[in-house]
Amino acid sequence: MKKLGLVVIGLGVIFVSLFYLYQQFVSKVEDPRQVIKEYYWDDTSGIRMYPDHDTFLVESLGQYLLLMVYLDDQKAFDEAYTIIDDLYREDDFIKWRLKDTSADAVVDTYRISEALFKATEVFDDASYASMGLSFLRTIKMHHQKQGIISDFYDWAYQLPGDTMHLSYQNVPMLRTLDLDLTVTKQLFNQAEEKPFFKEVYIISQSSLHVTNELTVNLIDQLLTAISYVDLFQETPATFHEWLMNQLAENNRLTGLYYRDTLEEAVDYEASAVNSLALIYFNKTEEKTYEKLMYEKVIEQLQNHEKNNYQDVHAFDFLYLHLAIEIYQANQ
Repeated sequence: MKKLGLVVIGLGVIFVSLFYLYQQFVSKVEDPRQVIKEYYWDDTSGIRMYPDHDTFLVESLGQYLLLMVYLDDQKAFDEAYTIIDDLYREDDFIKWRLKDTSADAVVDTYRISEALFKATEVFDDASYASMGLSFLRTIKMHHQKQGIISDFYDWAYQLPGDTMHLSYQNVPMLRTLDLDLTVTKQLFNQAEEKPFFKEVYIISQSSLHVTNELTVNLIDQLLTAISYVDLFQETPATFHEWLMNQLAENNRLTGLYYRDTLEEAVDYEASAVNSLALIYFNKTEEKTYEKLMYEKVIEQLQNHEKNNYQDVHAFDFLYLHLAIEIYQANQ
C-alpha cells in the first residue's frame, strides 16, 4: 500500500509539473483581449479587419464572443454583443458587414448564436440562449430554399441566395434548428472525394461543384472536415489520411494545394489553417498531430506579436486563441 501511495503521489507531482510548464508555455503569448483593444478595437464600430484598415465585419465580433465565453469574461462578451445588437442587427437578421449591405451570412449568424448558447451555460443566464434562438428561427424562416439553408438572405429584395457552402455549416446549430439532416448528410457524402471535398452546392441546379478547378483552400477543407466529424462521428477517411501524411512528410500545412497533384500550391503556413487543424485533431483525438499543431499555433502568435500584428487579420488572430482554448479545455 505504501508503494501504491508513493506512485500516486509521484504521478500527482508529474501532473502538476506538466500543467505548470503548459501554463508557462501559454503565458508566452499576449492576452488576446489586450491585443484586440490595442490594435483592432473601435468603440463605435467593433473590430477592424486589420490594424490599419477601417473595414468592419461581424465575423470577427462573433469569433470574439466565442473566445470570451472560453475565457469566462462576461463583461467583454456583453460589450461586444452590444455592438452587434446596436450596429449589425436588423430585426433578427445580422448584417455581415457594417456598411452598405442588406444581407446576412448564415455562417456569421450560426457563430454568434453558438456563442450565445454557450454563454447561457457559462454565465448562467438563459436570456443569451433566447437571443440565439431568435436568430436561428429567422434563418429557418428566411434562408430555406428547396429544403436547403442558403448561405445568404437579402431582406431588401426578400431573396435567399442560391448557394450552400459546406464550409459554412455548423452542425450543432443545425441540430438546434431541429432540421432533418438527411439531405445534409447526403451532400457531405457526395462531396467527399479523394481526398478533397467539393465545396459548394448550387441549389437551383441540385448539384455540387468545386470553387476552383486548379486549387483547394485548406481552410474550407478543414471546416468541412470538422462538420463531417460532427455529422457522422467519424473521420472523412481519405482526407484524414492525406492530412496526416502531409504533416508526417513535410511537418507543415500550407494554405493552398493543387487539386489534381495534391501538392503545395503556395509556400506559406496560414494561421487559420493551423488553428483549424488543431481543432480538427483535437476533435478526432490524434494526439501526436494535435500537439504538433498546438506548438505551431503558439509559434505563430509569438511571431505576430514581434511584428505588431501587421497584416494579421483579426479573425485569424482570434482563431489562433480560440484553438488554444479548445485544446486546453480538452486536456
